[in-house]
Amino acid sequence: MNNLIKRLTAALFAAVLSGSCLFSLIPVSAEEEASTVCKINFNCWSDDISFTKKTDPTAFESFTTDKNFFSVPEGTLVREGYNFQGWTYDGIYGYIGNESFGIPEGVTELTMEPVWTTSGDKDLHSLVYALDEDVERPENLKDTVAVKNSFVSIYQYAILTDEKTTRLWTDGTNIFNGISDHFIMPDHDVTLYPVWVKIINFIYKAGDVDRLNGATEFITPRNEGSSSDLAAADRFSRTGFNLAGWHCEYDGKDYVPLEMFYNIPGEDVVFTAIWEPKNYTVVFRQSTKNSENIKVPGLTDSTIICPEATISKPGYHLAGWQDDKGDIYAPGDEYLIYGNLPGLGISLSAVWEEGEPSSDTTTATTTTTTTTVVTGEGEIHHGDANLDGKVTVADAVAILQHVALPDKYALTGAALENADVFDNGDGVTAKDALIIQQVDAGIYKADELPVSYLQK
Repeated sequence: MNNLIKRLTAALFAAVLSGSCLFSLIPVSAEEEASTVCKINFNCWSDDISFTKKTDPTAFESFTTDKNFFSVPEGTLVREGYNFQGWTYDGIYGYIGNESFGIPEGVTELTMEPVWTTSGDKDLHSLVYALDEDVERPENLKDTVAVKNSFVSIYQYAILTDEKTTRLWTDGTNIFNGISDHFIMPDHDVTLYPVWVKIINFIYKAGDVDRLNGATEFITPRNEGSSSDLAAADRFSRTGFNLAGWHCEYDGKDYVPLEMFYNIPGEDVVFTAIWEPKNYTVVFRQSTKNSENIKVPGLTDSTIICPEATISKPGYHLAGWQDDKGDIYAPGDEYLIYGNLPGLGISLSAVWEEGEPSSDTTTATTTTTTTTVVTGEGEIHHGDANLDGKVTVADAVAILQHVALPDKYALTGAALENADVFDNGDGVTAKDALIIQQVDAGIYKADELPVSYLQK
């Protein structure tokens, strides 16, 4: 029974999900080290055994290794009255040339034995696959017959139901993996039974946060007992933040994107995104010359101080710095770094006014601290959330600000109606901002708005 458990554990780890199928083989890592040096022998040096012309006999000489695996040499043995099949260590699992053999833990010397079938042997034995009554049998799952010592390939395709799957089979003592194992037919009939594992879900959530762009949850199936790498950092998008990792509710641990999750349990596992603020360099543009830009670093949701001008413009004074929403900030004012859509930076442009500053104030004042977009006036133009007559990324920014801070960045009237471009009945959400970004990317045209998720 210990051998069964050990083989089952190894096979489950080898049978994992890939992008297009339920299982894929995890190769043995060459970096893994064996616990001790092992001597490998091949029992093929006798007078009644020879080698074919294309076989190099020196490949089968004894050698030692400090790794926990070795590659079986290529070549064919010849013995009168017999047919060479391959090699075995235990008489149960067969190996052919170029296949990897995992050295059992603690073994310091092992001998690979050649496997022979007898020429002219017609005594056939059956290999039968037995499925549960409630499982539909695949058309290509065929029982087979073979003579003693034949290498038989195990059925390699996954068998699926709504709740369980398998690519592993057992004779009650040993576990066979259809991806990699050769079964050595004994001198009697054999029945193999499936080793079922549960199909569970990895549930990825963006979390209860603002400024999300697009999807907020993603679900992918995984197999109990297997291993899988976790989702990448681009699974969700959030304005002003990077996805730094995943918090696992099952074990309470934090994982980095693409980290391997081992020994998947037999229940759904929820991963919630871990967000970290982005590092921005806020650019204050004093003129058309990039060399005259003032750059101030800061993190999302932190405040920076708007700088004084470092250049002068004859006959003009600096009235303030204008952002892409039209708000103006005086030198010395605090500026909140709200963040911007992925790939976009943050910049403010100098507002130069003719003449000297008025005598009752030495600095420009912020035009507003609460921006309410025009209420009810103006022509309905879907997508034009800021009512500037165009559909641009600035409209997406206006929508995201409204979703995150509706008291400060309220959209009402025509602006609110224009912002609702994703026809999902949820009102104005981050999904509307995503559609505006797709207009900017050329996926949609402005005159196609509003759109439904069924359109494309």
